[in-house]
Amino acid sequence: ANRAFAQAGSSAEHVNNNGWPWNIPTIFDVLEVQGLSWHVYNDSVLPSLTKTMFFEKYCLNTDNFSGIDDFQHRCQSGDLPVFSFLEPSFGPYEPDESYHPPYDVTAGEAFLAKIYTMLRTSPARDQTLFVVLFDEHGGTYDHVIPPQAPRSLPPATDGNGFTFDRFGVRVPAIVISSYVAPGTLFRSGTDVPYDHASVLATLRDWLGLSGAFRTGLPSPRIATAPTLGPVLTLKEPRDWPALQPVAAHAAIAAQPAPADAVRLNDNQRAILMALGAQVAKRPLSLPEKQMAGQQLQTHSDARTWLAALMPHLPKPDAPTG
Repeated sequence: ANRAFAQAGSSAEHVNNNGWPWNIPTIFDVLEVQGLSWHVYNDSVLPSLTKTMFFEKYCLNTDNFSGIDDFQHRCQSGDLPVFSFLEPSFGPYEPDESYHPPYDVTAGEAFLAKIYTMLRTSPARDQTLFVVLFDEHGGTYDHVIPPQAPRSLPPATDGNGFTFDRFGVRVPAIVISSYVAPGTLFRSGTDVPYDHASVLATLRDWLGLSGAFRTGLPSPRIATAPTLGPVLTLKEPRDWPALQPVAAHAAIAAQPAPADAVRLNDNQRAILMALGAQVAKRPLSLPEKQMAGQQLQTHSDARTWLAALMPHLPKPDAPTG
């Protein structure tokens, strides 16, 4: 649900991800109406998780969805969209780069280093704010109790009973810019903590879209979220440090694929179901999703599923621009 808050300021009144596809307004819709460029870059031949979540809205959209090679091309030319949303591979077809348990984080570290280097060497670097967000805390203990939310959302409609009157557990966030001072640690300067909707609030203010958000994306969480503006304190741009050479790519190449008995996580099941919907050219019905959920338990199940569906998928989109 945190991914939905980062893209829509809402999770469509669902606590868990079992309510997809969600047909609610997103930041992409607002930017489209305003004639501002946006793009989702996905490091997998499997469907984008954004397409999975908002399948009915974006399943046929090929103009605004492509691969990381396309993002690299746009970095090199300095012609980046106004808003880019980057997605790692969540597996199971390729190594999982998402840092999700129970997988090795090496692939995630290599993916993040690759994106950072693309931006660091881009002519558009000094005009780019790179925000690295995690959508969960990895299941580790946190002694800080989630605080109350300043304005609640409508109650959950998935039978959970949650009233969205508090924030979730804390998750890491990294903000990278030519205008962020070295060693910066930041917290909200207001009574409202930073959350995923802060990205949307920052876009709203920087692009002058207050009116468009009131009509097109009126989430109270966006309205009250602190922006990232105060984190950018330098008056002149500074260099981005070069990364130390690592052998991560070689380590990833040497890693065996997950064993057949390794269980799939929820993200992987959702993407595999979306692959089925993409082949069927329609959203899966609830009974179909329930049946698929029973079938997709392990990596062995995923390999059987992929072997049946991959021949029916179109070739990956070519880079644009």
